[in-house]
Amino acid sequence: MNYINLGKYLLAGVVSGLLCRFTYYDQEQWEIAGPALVLAAMILMAGRFISGIIPRQTFFSPLILLLCCAVGWFLAYKHGVNGGFYIWPAECGFIGGLFVGVGLIFAWRPITAWVIIPHTAVAGVLGGVSWILWDSLTDLDFPLFVFWQGILLLGIGIAVQVDSKRRSSGR
Repeated sequence: MNYINLGKYLLAGVVSGLLCRFTYYDQEQWEIAGPALVLAAMILMAGRFISGIIPRQTFFSPLILLLCCAVGWFLAYKHGVNGGFYIWPAECGFIGGLFVGVGLIFAWRPITAWVIIPHTAVAGVLGGVSWILWDSLTDLDFPLFVFWQGILLLGIGIAVQVDSKRRSSGR
């Protein structure tokens, strides 16, 4: 594992979460479009500048990732507003992570579906659970976006390294 690159993915996720927090407060239409746009842009930039991943197509691949992030965010948002089933942040994290993984399958060339989807879904759940722990153990108000997107991009970084290692070994 390249821990320096994983740290860069984590940092990109934290920055993405902070930027999403700013877009989430402004206008009502940005409640849906803002976080999805920021997340998709940050994922594409992290993949390009940290791991050297080039999108499949210049225009349509980022668009598909953006649409998947938007659908995942919208469904997670609606699920969370309705209270979820049991542990809504973990459930919403799973929904968001699942859709990000699906978007990455179509957006990035060297990524395998069975590698990226479990990593992003589990990272989404872990992001939601870590926020629950932070919120229950401290009185500090820290945005859910920062936890979730930091851990999500860390999961994407791990998936990229696992997939590249699997490809180089010929499996």
